[in-house]
Amino acid sequence: MRLLVSGATATMNRLLNDPRTAGDARRYLGHLILPRNGNALASIEATGLPYACDNGCFLRWEPNRFGRMLQRFGPGAEWVAMPDVVGSARGTAVLWDGYTSIYDDAEGLINWALVAQNGLDGLDWDFALGMCQALFIGGDDSFKESREAAALAGVAKRRGKWVHMGRVNTFRRFRIAYEMGCDSVDGGSYSNWPDRRIPEAIGWLKRLDSKRCQGELFSPEDVFVTEEVLV
Repeated sequence: MRLLVSGATATMNRLLNDPRTAGDARRYLGHLILPRNGNALASIEATGLPYACDNGCFLRWEPNRFGRMLQRFGPGAEWVAMPDVVGSARGTAVLWDGYTSIYDDAEGLINWALVAQNGLDGLDWDFALGMCQALFIGGDDSFKESREAAALAGVAKRRGKWVHMGRVNTFRRFRIAYEMGCDSVDGGSYSNWPDRRIPEAIGWLKRLDSKRCQGELFSPEDVFVTEEVLV
């Protein structure tokens, strides 16, 4: 699992260029691009780390900025989060239908991520997962740790999709995401206090990998509940 960091380029480059930390940085880090970021594509690609694109809806939806980000970073991103409605699965489903038609000219070039939100009941998430290339576990704290989120992650992983969880700022949440089988996580604290929090998160990831090797963690198959909770 990787930590995707928005900004903090000075800290990221320092970790990548220091022989003592470079190996772990390359194994455990990546970039998260936001519509308001001023990153240059060349500088991101120069690190050799994977990157993905969030939509910025958690703060404010800005379609023009999103479109410019999509043009610069979309084709090379592991995934791009389709616009969503924070806390509303139904509202997100409506936006998915609308914006997939708007961005249909990017079909085949962009790995679209569906942002899962509170309120899965009654929605055809099985169909939705067939339409996207990645799953972003959003929603509030209770949803992120719910059986529904775990089940959805399980379906996505079994279909070979990238799974990401947002707002992961504690070791407890890291472990939950890790045991769900997430490929990546992000959190605002790593951008706000990068010199302290990024190395701390790398240590957490190394600890989780070590526990996995020692058989102290559940396997993804154990954590994923049945798909019946999505019906």
